Amino acid sequence: MSASTHLLPEKRLWMSARAAGTQPDVTNVAAVAGLASQESSRVRKWVVVTLVAVLLFAAFVLLRRGMRAIEAKLLYQVSTTEDFQNVFGGSRGGALHRLGVKTYTVPLAPAAGPRAGAGAGAGAGAGAGAGAGAGPSASAGAGAGPSANRGRGGQKQAGTVLRYLARAQPGQEGSVVVFHGNASSAADAMLMFGPGFARRNWAVFAPEYPGYARDPSGAAPSQELLLEHAVKLVDHLTMTGHAARGKPLVLVGHSLGGAVAVFAASQRPALVHSALLFGPISSVSDVVATRVPYVPFRWFVHDNFDACAWARLVICPVTVVRGTADVIVPPSVSQHLEGRFPVAPQVVVLHNATHNDLFVTHADQVWRAADAALDNAALFQAVCE
Repeated sequence: MSASTHLLPEKRLWMSARAAGTQPDVTNVAAVAGLASQESSRVRKWVVVTLVAVLLFAAFVLLRRGMRAIEAKLLYQVSTTEDFQNVFGGSRGGALHRLGVKTYTVPLAPAAGPRAGAGAGAGAGAGAGAGAGAGPSASAGAGAGPSANRGRGGQKQAGTVLRYLARAQPGQEGSVVVFHGNASSAADAMLMFGPGFARRNWAVFAPEYPGYARDPSGAAPSQELLLEHAVKLVDHLTMTGHAARGKPLVLVGHSLGGAVAVFAASQRPALVHSALLFGPISSVSDVVATRVPYVPFRWFVHDNFDACAWARLVICPVTVVRGTADVIVPPSVSQHLEGRFPVAPQVVVLHNATHNDLFVTHADQVWRAADAALDNAALFQAVCE
C-alpha cells in the first residue's frame, strides 16, 4: 500500500502527476475535490444523526424510569389507615360483622418457573382448605399467613399471601368476586356489593390487592402481582369449593378492578360465566390521554393494565355500566374497551352518573344490570355444560 493512500484524492492526483512528470488535469482535480467534500459532509451528517438518536434514546430511558415512581404513586392510591387484619376493628366493622363477612388469609406457594400460576393455585387450595370451613371466627390461615411469607434467612417474599373477605353460605345460587378500584379496598367493595348480592342469595368474595391494607408480605402494588393474585383467587375458590360448587361464577370490577376482572376472565374462560364492569378502564394510558392529549403515554407507562388486549380472549357474557358524567374514567375510555370483546357486551348508560356515585344515586339501575349479569351467567353455564 502506498504511503500516500491516506491523503485526500486531489492530493493523490497531484502526486501521481508529478511522479509521471506531467501536469494533472485541473478539471479532474476539481471534480475529485468536490466528491471528497460531499463524502465528508455525508459522514458528518450520519455522525450527528447517530449521536442525536443515542441521546434521545438515553433521555427516553431516563424519563421512563423517572415516570415509574410517579406512576406508582398516582395509580396505586393505597390508604395508610386500612388494615386487613383489623378490618372488624374500624368504623365499618359492625356492618361487616352483621353481614356475616369473614376474613381469609391464605399462604401461596412461591412462583417457580413458567407454570407458577398453576402451581400456586394448587398450593393456595391446599393451604386454605381448612380456612374455607373455619367457622364464624374464620381468619383462615391467619396465623400461618405472615410466617409463610418468610423466605430463606427470614426475608419476606413479596406477594405470597392471598387475602380476601367472604360472605358465603351453603345452598347459594352462585358466587360473585368483586375487584375494587385503585383508591378503594376489599372492605369497601364488600359493603358496596355484599348486601345486594346477599339478598339475591349469591356468595360474595372481595379480594384485597397485594400491597394494599398493610400487606404482611411486604409487597408493593404492581400490575404483575394484581393480575397474578386475581387468577390465583379464582383458582383457589373453585378448587377448594369455597365458591358455590357447580354454580355460576361472576366477576365484578370497578374502575381499575374492571381491567383486573377482564384479565381473570380471559385466563380462566372455563371457570368464569359472566363479567360485570362498572366504569372500567381500557388502559391507564387511555385514561391519562383524556387529560393530556397528543402525548404517547403508552410508551412511558409501565403498569398499563391494557384491558383491550385481554378482552379479545373473554368468551363469557359481559355487561358494562358507565355514567355519562364520569370524569375519572370518561365514557370514551370505557367505550374503547367495549369494542374489543368478541361478542358485544350489554351496555347500561346511567345519565348524569359520575364514577363513584352511581352505586348510590342510580342504585335501581345498577342492580337491574347486576340481575341481568347473574341471569346471563346462569344461562352461559347451562349452555357450556
